[in-house]
Amino acid sequence: NVAGSMVGTVLTGWVLLDRVGTGGTMKLLAAMSGLFVWLASYLALCDRSVPLADRSLPAWLSASLMATVVCAPLLLVMPRADTVWAHLHGTVVEQMVHAEDGSGLSVITTDGQRAVVFVNGIGQSTLPYGDVHTALGALPAFIHASPRRAVVIGLGSGDTVHAVAGRPGIEEVDSVEIIRGQVTTLVGLNTRLRYGGLTALLSDPRIEQHFGDGRIFLRRGGTYDIIEADALRPSSAYSGNLYSDTYFALIRDHLAPNGLAATWAPTQRVHNTFIRAFPYVVGLPGILIGSKAPIAIDRTAIAARLADPRTRQYFENAGIDIETLVTGYLANPVLYGLDFPRDQLSDINTDLFPKDEFDLSARR
Repeated sequence: NVAGSMVGTVLTGWVLLDRVGTGGTMKLLAAMSGLFVWLASYLALCDRSVPLADRSLPAWLSASLMATVVCAPLLLVMPRADTVWAHLHGTVVEQMVHAEDGSGLSVITTDGQRAVVFVNGIGQSTLPYGDVHTALGALPAFIHASPRRAVVIGLGSGDTVHAVAGRPGIEEVDSVEIIRGQVTTLVGLNTRLRYGGLTALLSDPRIEQHFGDGRIFLRRGGTYDIIEADALRPSSAYSGNLYSDTYFALIRDHLAPNGLAATWAPTQRVHNTFIRAFPYVVGLPGILIGSKAPIAIDRTAIAARLADPRTRQYFENAGIDIETLVTGYLANPVLYGLDFPRDQLSDINTDLFPKDEFDLSARR
């Protein structure tokens, strides 16, 4: 029983879901359950025969007929994968795009005007762009004096990646997403929504999509002027990998000179953990930006970058007032330097104890 359970788990998780999807796997498992019906029928009939039209059917044939009668209707009524996912996401097939493989499930629902991005059944972000995801990408891009290379861990709706690429001087943006089907669903959505921000994201030659673990990608790569992770709920599965002291130390060590790291800071623990990892930090509403060197908030220079006609046109095509968004976040920055008493920040997230992921209450 133990060996069979282990083999079945590995076969289903690593092979079937990846090759035939959830719908195909469900049908295959239903068909395989027919073996038990056949076996039970065969054992019950092995010492007797079933008369049919003055003939006796052998036990194996009778068992086969019984298994077919029981399982065939089940296979016929089982819905397709898109019907299943549409129902579970509260929509209809005509208003949904989805993709799935062994890496996970990506679903986007849309009414033709707006869209909601779901990853493994949990809503993560929306389109059109313009909320905290946009700010998370745009702030380090326009604060940095002259960024050339950027990496964003987590694609999601593409909002953060799109915002980073809004700085004309950036030559290369690496987007690292662990769910391979995410790009597939965004491409499918683009044929229905026809949104300027999404079209720009998918057609920008500077943006290169990578599939895999973001931490492994950073360890294999070089240094970047901007490193950040797309906003992820701190209690989501494996979110601790993007909010731990080890992760923040990793991105710090892969920053180029004067490089900037950014994170969403949804909890006090994330706030504490990030500040402990970086010698220089700028605190903004819900967002932290860190560096190994002092961070200059040059409002005049930032305003000039935002006023660049290329920048304005880029964000206007996505329906975003980027100047208002960025200047609003920069209204009252909080600066943390070397003199800040970091030893007092003891309640943090670590790889071994991702407290926020487990939704543990803060110590009192």
